[in-house]
Amino acid sequence: MRRTIEIALAVTALAFAATGANAAGIKEFKTETAARKHCPRDEVVYGTHKDRMYHRKESENYGHVKGGRYVCAAEAEKHGWRENHENHEERR
Repeated sequence: MRRTIEIALAVTALAFAATGANAAGIKEFKTETAARKHCPRDEVVYGTHKDRMYHRKESENYGHVKGGRYVCAAEAEKHGWRENHENHEERR
């Protein structure tokens, strides 16, 4: 019985660890429109919590990273995400 409880606790801990970025308060969205509704006064960026990297709209990777989600730039920065400077044009 004790072993079963230990296993259940370990599984629960792993489940929470896998969703750490979401549990920490950053909201991720499947669509740019949904992200824009959440943060209408902030820039929407695209990235993954796994890499903690994001791409701005002018990046050719914006919307094209496997497993990526749209997030608010301020929330991403607050939670340790950084801009990926590869493969994007200079901002005008």
